[in-house]
Formats: sequence, structure tokens, C-alpha cells
Amino acid sequence: MIEDRPDAAPSANEQATHDTHGQSIAAWATVGVMLLGAVVTSLAVVFANWFWIIVGAVIVVAGPVLGSVLVKAGYGAGGPKDSFTNSPHHR
Repeated sequence: MIEDRPDAAPSANEQATHDTHGQSIAAWATVGVMLLGAVVTSLAVVFANWFWIIVGAVIVVAGPVLGSVLVKAGYGAGGPKDSFTNSPHHR
């Protein structure tokens, strides 16, 4: 049987093994911090409080910064310290 895919394309099993969908400590921390910032900002808008709007915006901006630091520290997808992608249940 001749396969209809180029040699460089991963098989479905290879793709499932390597596709982490962002499941890493760095990704979860980034999203969590940004979500917290969005909640703070949203509440601040409702109560028309400029101080908390700015605090919420700073928290939102801190999320990706935290994520970058965690990736460089090895907690990104496939990193040596990442417990999500290195767990036996992920394979």
C-alpha cells in the first residue's frame, strides 16, 4: 500500500506523542496569572477604580513574562523539569 503523505509528515501516533497542547507548568502559570489580572481589571472597571485597573493590567502583562522565565528555567513543554509532558500518562 502506498501512503499519501510525504516522508517528513509525522504519523498520527508520532503527532499525538509530541503534541502537548501547551500542557506545561509554564503555560498553566502564564494563563493563570493573566486570568487573575483579567478578573482584577474587570472588577476595577465595574467599580470605576483606576488604581486597580492599572494593577490588573500590570498583572496581565506579568503573565507572559513569568511564562518566559519558567520556560528558560526548564518548565516549558518538553523541558527537563516539566512534570506534565514528562509524566508516564502523557505518552
